[in-house]
Amino acid sequence: MKRSNSVTGLSRLIASVVVMLVTLTLVACSPGVNSHINEPTQSIVEIAQSDDQFSTLVAALSKADLVGALNGDGPLTVFAPTNAAFASLASGLGVQVTDLLDLPDLKDILLYHVASGQLTGEKLLESGSATTLEGNALAVSKNGDAVVVNSNSTVTTADVLATNGVIHIIDAVLLPPKPSIVEIAQDNANFSTLVAAVTKADLVGALSGQDKLTVFAPTNAAFEALATSLNVQVTDLLDLPNLKDILLYHVASGSLNAQSLLSSGSAATLQGRIVTVAQNGASVSINGNSTVSSADIEASNGIVHVIDTVLLPPTKNIVEVAQGDPQFSTLVAAVVKADLTGALSAEGPLTVFAPTNTAFEALATSLNLQVADLLDLPNLKDILLYHVASGQFAGADVSAAGSATTLEGSTVSAKVVGSDLVLNDAIKVIIGNLATSNGIIHVIDGVLLPPSN
Repeated sequence: MKRSNSVTGLSRLIASVVVMLVTLTLVACSPGVNSHINEPTQSIVEIAQSDDQFSTLVAALSKADLVGALNGDGPLTVFAPTNAAFASLASGLGVQVTDLLDLPDLKDILLYHVASGQLTGEKLLESGSATTLEGNALAVSKNGDAVVVNSNSTVTTADVLATNGVIHIIDAVLLPPKPSIVEIAQDNANFSTLVAAVTKADLVGALSGQDKLTVFAPTNAAFEALATSLNVQVTDLLDLPNLKDILLYHVASGSLNAQSLLSSGSAATLQGRIVTVAQNGASVSINGNSTVSSADIEASNGIVHVIDTVLLPPTKNIVEVAQGDPQFSTLVAAVVKADLTGALSAEGPLTVFAPTNTAFEALATSLNLQVADLLDLPNLKDILLYHVASGQFAGADVSAAGSATTLEGSTVSAKVVGSDLVLNDAIKVIIGNLATSNGIIHVIDGVLLPPSN
């Protein structure tokens, strides 16, 4: 009896286990039951908010008003930079991490980390790229065992699933490619006349190349003011015979920000003549008559400064500029007497240190002569040639070189004392960088005498 009861009990136990296993199998196979065990429960934003390594990203999303967009239904793919990635970017820019939240293009930078659709690591590698919501594409490739984005950011953790997409954690902030100088102008309605002029002058290619350039970009209003002054229509400006020269007079080689321009006081343009740059109160002025309304707009191939007046290349040569200014009447008379008018009116370029009438008067007094007597000095021509150098040298060029070799054959020394450029340890440049059609003039407060004198 006992054995029979034991067998019966064991049979019942086995039967119960079988029923349980069958039940569990049926439950596991039932649609919509076990499928939720590994499904994500947080959105992209919620995942970032719950992970301390994304605190800067979360703050940036909030500042750029993108939290709602990344909490939407999606699906979206997000390349998520860590705090360390943002810290590295801040260090590279020489700012604090908190300063990154004030970047004017913060929203574009963040959207450059987001693509539409749920793109797993495998899909990304298959396609090799992903078009972002910012508009530009990211390149995705394999580098050894690592997956890299744009060749400079490594995916440290891939395929973090969210309820509305997928996250790939990256170790560097991705920066969208900057538009070219031409693209900046084309994208801004205020530059439609400039774009038309650049197209007419066949300069689109030159301003879209890889060479770094600085462009002083006149607005439509600037072109309208020029047209009014010439009593023509704006469209007539595109037919000016010197249109290309005018446009090239707005372009300098290299990426010159406002600070560097102010430090040098000038910029040599591709037209061949310089433009002068000076602080005018709170503004920066170009050639004394055009104000920079917006500075330091970075492009992929340089930098743009928006100006409110069209810059016109100088049309008067050195002699003509001197003849038109009463403070140079003695200098003009001396140049005529020494038969140097033709030389100083030639194509050049030349750099002239131009003494004022007051400078000649001081020299005459020191020699116990009348100013008119200076024109009879036997070495007048040598004295004048000692004020002229071959080439176009802005004040910053002269001070950087420390001297200038003159057409007389001797050198003039140059150094900066306080805020003044001083020649031969005694004579100050009182007005620098006056552009002419064949060079540059620096007005000085004394007459330079060659070493032999």
